[in-house]
Amino acid sequence: MQKIDLKNGLTMYLDPKNFGISAVYLYINSGSGHDKIPQTAHLLEHLQANSAKVYGESGKLNYSHCNAETERKRTSYYFKHILPEDLELAIQNLSLVFAQPNEAILEREKEAVRHELSPYDTELNEFGERASNLLFPVFRKRIPSIKKSLSSLNEIKYQTAYNFWEEHYDPANAFFYICGDMKDIDRNLEFLEKLPTRDHKSKPIEREDEIELKQRIELKEKIRSDSVATMEITYQSPCFPYQL
Repeated sequence: MQKIDLKNGLTMYLDPKNFGISAVYLYINSGSGHDKIPQTAHLLEHLQANSAKVYGESGKLNYSHCNAETERKRTSYYFKHILPEDLELAIQNLSLVFAQPNEAILEREKEAVRHELSPYDTELNEFGERASNLLFPVFRKRIPSIKKSLSSLNEIKYQTAYNFWEEHYDPANAFFYICGDMKDIDRNLEFLEKLPTRDHKSKPIEREDEIELKQRIELKEKIRSDSVATMEITYQSPCFPYQL
C-alpha cells in the first residue's frame, strides 16, 4: 500500500489489487465526539452523503454498495464493488462531501435520523444504558442517551450544522483509501489535489481511564411475573466468579 500526501493536506492510501473491482472510502477525522449538540455529526453525515449521492440516486453507481456512518472519532463515506472504469466517478462523487451543506434538505434529514434512532427508544435499551452508566461511567458520560439524542435533533439549526462543517470538513482533516483495480489514478489525484483547503484539523479525542471495579455490580431485569411463571435476568460485572 502506498501513502501519498497531497499539497492541500489530503492523505491518500492506494492499495492496488487484482480484484477486477474497486472501492473508494473517504474518512473525515471528526465524529460524534466533537458534537456540541448530540447528533450534529450524524445529521451532517446525512446532508453530505446526499450531496455525494451516497444516499439517493447515484446514477451509474446505483449497482455499487454505498453507505456512510458516523462513529465517535470519524465519519466515513464509501462506494465499493464498483467497476474500475467507474472509479473516477465514485471519487468525484465523494469529493462533494466537502461541499457546503444543503440547507433545503435539513428538516428532511432530521426526520431520517429520527427514523434511525426511534427503534432504539425502548425499555430494554434504557435498561442497557443504565447498566452501562454503572459499569463504564467515564465512557458513558460522553455518550448521550437515545432520548437525549432524539430531543437534541430539534435544537440543531442550519447554522449549527454549517459551523460543524466549517470546522471539520476539510481535505487536510481527511483521508481517502482506494483499493482494487485502479484506472487513471494520476488524473484522479490531480483532481483531488485541487479541492480547496482551510487547513482545519479536529482536535484529537482523549479517552480517560475507567475506574477499577473492586466489587461486582449486579442488575436484575424482571421480564415476567404472573400466576404461571416468574422470569428474571441477572447481569453481573465483572462476570462471576472473576474479580478485577
